[in-house]
Amino acid sequence: MPRIMSPGETRIIDPILTTQARGWRTPDIMRVGSVLFPRASIPKRGANIVKFGKEAFRKYNSIRSGSENIKRVRVGYTADTVSLVEHALEGVVTRKQLDESAGIPAANLGMRAINVPLDAIAREIEIEQATIAQSTANYDSNHKLALTGTDRWDDYTNSDPGVDVDAAHQAIRATTGRRGNVLVVGPLVKDVLVRHPKIVGHFYTGAQAGAQEVTDEQLARYFKVRQVYSGDEVWLPETSTDSDPFTDVWGKNAVLAYVPSVSGDGDIEVPSYGYSYFLEGYPLVEQAYYENNITSWVYPVFDEVKPVLTGMGAGFLFTTVIN
Repeated sequence: MPRIMSPGETRIIDPILTTQARGWRTPDIMRVGSVLFPRASIPKRGANIVKFGKEAFRKYNSIRSGSENIKRVRVGYTADTVSLVEHALEGVVTRKQLDESAGIPAANLGMRAINVPLDAIAREIEIEQATIAQSTANYDSNHKLALTGTDRWDDYTNSDPGVDVDAAHQAIRATTGRRGNVLVVGPLVKDVLVRHPKIVGHFYTGAQAGAQEVTDEQLARYFKVRQVYSGDEVWLPETSTDSDPFTDVWGKNAVLAYVPSVSGDGDIEVPSYGYSYFLEGYPLVEQAYYENNITSWVYPVFDEVKPVLTGMGAGFLFTTVIN
């Protein structure tokens, strides 16, 4: 009896457009979910993921006399299961767009056709990443803080964002041995921080401080992180109308986290805030097909990915940081 092939095995992909899809980035939108949840490939749709303990931080007595057994250090872990979620949309090239072609879409038209579904899928994943990162239920009491009253960062007289973030660094260091290295904030929060008198006054004095804004580099130096990222993405429900207002994906919150700057086996003992696990070879684009009913060429685009918070102790969530 012949073996029944899985849907993934029966797909005939377009290698050129699949390469384009894997390297695709939206140039004019700052999506920051991948900062907290960098993509990490796994070989199958359902797989065990590894969470590492604190073995790498323990002090071991490695001194040995000639007759003693050599001590062994085991890197312990607990294995959780992750199930990838398939995202699928189709891009369209209409016959009208092909009027001056030979009837088969040129490569540049195909690339343009897959950009819209790629963008929509990326936005959906960004929303999921933001939901995980901004959910207070995902943090213990030592790794979250709801700011209230004069402690909110838009109270320029009384608040002190630097002191707040320093305390969050220490909370992360207490559970991972490392300080946070990225700070992700909502767009409204970023606007407040670049004008905050305590931050501006750290870099400028006297007349220089008047109506001055700090740069992204200065903001990162102030908070002692690699970079401060502003999540500027917005979204609308699928059933919305053109008159409906956008909603910010990243709200009036801030997330400090430790995420290894280099992922992979080289950092296997390093605690990390999160990963976006994806199926090897994805995203991919199947070969286009012509559909008579809409007189158009259709390009199916697929991604299989699941963001996972792998180390809550490597993150700290501030909520309601501004009014």
